[in-house]
Amino acid sequence: MFSQWNGTIGIIRRYWQNYGGFAAIITSPYLHISIFLLILTIPFWFYNKWWEQSLSIIPSILGFTIGGFAIFLGYGNDKFRSLLATEDDKGKSPYLDVTTTFLHFVIMQTLTLAVALIANSVNAIPIMEITNANRCICISTIWFLLGFLGYGIFLYSILLTFAVCFALYRLVCLYIKFETIQAKNQ
Repeated sequence: MFSQWNGTIGIIRRYWQNYGGFAAIITSPYLHISIFLLILTIPFWFYNKWWEQSLSIIPSILGFTIGGFAIFLGYGNDKFRSLLATEDDKGKSPYLDVTTTFLHFVIMQTLTLAVALIANSVNAIPIMEITNANRCICISTIWFLLGFLGYGIFLYSILLTFAVCFALYRLVCLYIKFETIQAKNQ
């Protein structure tokens, strides 16, 4: 049983290292834009059931992402995929970079769904019945933080669509160079 956990933890560590860790997220323009959008949309997510939007949009994007990832895995010919999969001296490859980008996209979408499901569940609890009026500020603060986190991850996961598209665009540019070199060598 614990060997399965070790394998899972090991692959998560490798993903996190390949992605660039916390520094890559903090410096991401997609995170910065999502925070800006989060601030602009406070009236929506603070006063409305923001999780309904997450639960209605993210499953479609997640399905599209997994389909796009499957297409990516079969992209190009065997020689090109082999070239992409060749690691440099730092253990990185274009193939691994695009795969890591897709994985991060899927993780953020799945996290968005999980937080939205938790918010939906918490919303079902009649909070005022189980708390007294003096705790209202505490409940509002918790609700604000849950909305901030949940809707923030939702916006970030949507903006990561650009990251995946740009990663695929870089791949296409590499493929064009590869094919151009192949055509010149024939």
